[in-house]
Amino acid sequence: MVNQETIYEIKSVSVDYFEDSYEHGQLERFSSYYLNKYDFPFKTNHSSKKELIETINDFISYAEITEDDIEIYEDYIDVSCVVKYKKNSDWDEFSAPSEEEKEFWRKGEIKLYDAMFSFHCEAYRKEKLPI
Repeated sequence: MVNQETIYEIKSVSVDYFEDSYEHGQLERFSSYYLNKYDFPFKTNHSSKKELIETINDFISYAEITEDDIEIYEDYIDVSCVVKYKKNSDWDEFSAPSEEEKEFWRKGEIKLYDAMFSFHCEAYRKEKLPI
């Protein structure tokens, strides 16, 4: 008897950062990058959707992403989250805003940013043959 296992593979990820206005939505994109599966810093093959989402959470790290937070298409997964951004001379730093900072953002008192992640993924069945 042949057993089939589903494998969820991350092939690549593109990340875009936009200035975000609570009233007007996304504004100008100011940064982006792309990683293929060889550059991706986490495991790329997963044996369940749950494991895939855990890896997406590890990569994003700005917010706790659930399956309800993601948009799943035929061969990619889109995720976005609001982040704060601190630019300095050595490293551009993105992090999760506090609830208080989100409230200031809603009032237009501070700037926050939208981080858009697009994971190109493939799901396929891997056959396990008996020995």
